[in-house]
Amino acid sequence: MPESLDEQNQINLKLCNFQESEMSNNSRFGFMLLLCLAISGCGENVAIVKGRVSLDGKPLPNALVVFQPENGSRPSVSRTDDSGNFELMRTEKLKGAAVGKHKVSVTVGGEVDNIGKKSVIVVEKLPAKYNVKSTLVKEVQPGANEINLDLDSKGEILGAGREPVIKSTCGSTEDSESDSEAAS
Repeated sequence: MPESLDEQNQINLKLCNFQESEMSNNSRFGFMLLLCLAISGCGENVAIVKGRVSLDGKPLPNALVVFQPENGSRPSVSRTDDSGNFELMRTEKLKGAAVGKHKVSVTVGGEVDNIGKKSVIVVEKLPAKYNVKSTLVKEVQPGANEINLDLDSKGEILGAGREPVIKSTCGSTEDSESDSEAAS
């Protein structure tokens, strides 16, 4: 029991300072926890994913690769280089993809900006089984992953309106003629 009112005030002041210090530490902890979750992709485990896309055994340049997690969270994307290589990006600054199963799509069609030049529409040249009707499923494991996508040109190719464009194989002269007719 405090002997005087002054001693009681000192005890109350120490108690208030202790509680204020604890609240401040809890607030800092909560803020740091939220910051860590935001940086890491909302608490999901993210792993590095690199690979190579080939079509009929040849590298597929300038293809858009999308890994969409089965749980519906944020997809990871990449564009292949001239050798068909890609490295997935979760956000503009965060490399990788969520750990778990993903529906994978690959496309070479769509609008392409020629960096400072006029955008052009590229007709899809890959079968629908790799993009709008993708059947590809890949699993991202914790740690570094190398996931190669070996595609073949057999199958129905759908245009922007989801109508069949051609039903032959990619890369033949027939494709080029069909593509130019479909674009008109």
